[in-house]
Amino acid sequence: MTKTTTRFLFLAVAAAAALAALGPVQAAEPASVEITASPLRGLNPSEGEAITGEYKMSDGRSMKLRQRGRVIVADLDGEPLTRLLAQTSASGVQLQAADGSMLMKFSDNDADTARNVTVTLVRGAESPSLALLAQPARR
Repeated sequence: MTKTTTRFLFLAVAAAAALAALGPVQAAEPASVEITASPLRGLNPSEGEAITGEYKMSDGRSMKLRQRGRVIVADLDGEPLTRLLAQTSASGVQLQAADGSMLMKFSDNDADTARNVTVTLVRGAESPSLALLAQPARR
């Protein structure tokens, strides 16, 4: 054996012994994250009235929101009709599809008009989510 090979073997054996002395390797505990949210609920008539109408989306499409009972039906060009329920969050009321495929957040609203709506379309694992901004087109 050459001097270099002998030195390499010595270092390898020393490293293995040091690792064995440390004992078995334990996996780190994953950090837990707690997310709290209120359950989805139906809208009352005044909540629905403030947001129904037609919206112009930032990608050029239009979206119509209609109230059917305690549910909002979203008709966004190129997407299936989506039934939305309300969810109260720290930032106010937002709308969400029961299957999580669409989420709508409203900001800068006054008593009877919704403005600055962010619509998030949640796609499958193969394609990313899409967030669109909307402004009222007509009431």
